[in-house]
Amino acid sequence: MVWLLRGSFATAAIILGLAMWSFGFSYYFAYTTSGRTRPRREYDATGVTMRPQKIVDVAFGVSTAAIFLAAVTYLIFAPLNMVDYVPTGVMRVIVPASCISLVLFGAPTLYRMLTHGGGHYLRLTPSTIEIWNGQWGTSMRANWEELENILDQPSRGSKPFNEVVVLALSNGRSAMLVADAMTGTPRPLREWVRFDWQHPEFRAELTDAHGLQRLDEEGFTPE
Repeated sequence: MVWLLRGSFATAAIILGLAMWSFGFSYYFAYTTSGRTRPRREYDATGVTMRPQKIVDVAFGVSTAAIFLAAVTYLIFAPLNMVDYVPTGVMRVIVPASCISLVLFGAPTLYRMLTHGGGHYLRLTPSTIEIWNGQWGTSMRANWEELENILDQPSRGSKPFNEVVVLALSNGRSAMLVADAMTGTPRPLREWVRFDWQHPEFRAELTDAHGLQRLDEEGFTPE
């Protein structure tokens, strides 16, 4: 409000974007780690699709769009001397470089969020598994036969803060789904995916209500 009243609209827009990003991501992380998340689930004749609650997608989408627009605004108006914050020293390099990185990450992330219908996505069919992870900007679609393992953390590096489902493929590639953004009970979700991977004879359940019923009942033994 101070910069807005002073007529420095570019600076006010950047600060507003930073505030929306800060509050949005804080809410997103607090909610997804609270154990209250419930997935949106649907199935049809081709497979099962799972997405986070609408409030999770909204918080993630708004915060991502806000920081992207703040970075774009800085890169456009700072060279025109229309931004009141003028970095000095090493920050003269760090600030524009950070904004460029945010734009390069944010643009494809926002595009994929529009095409995938949200920030996270899990789809299982009798022949394929597909995930989209907006938090890390990764997506993957593979045949079940390509899977080599399903893990609760990456095979390399430290364990992430979030509960995850890691799909490791036989060609060395891997992709990670942020499980606690989807559901407050990540372990059954991970075991459900593992069950369908290890028991192809039951994958036909993914085309009707029986697949989701198995997840709800945590019936991960062949019957």
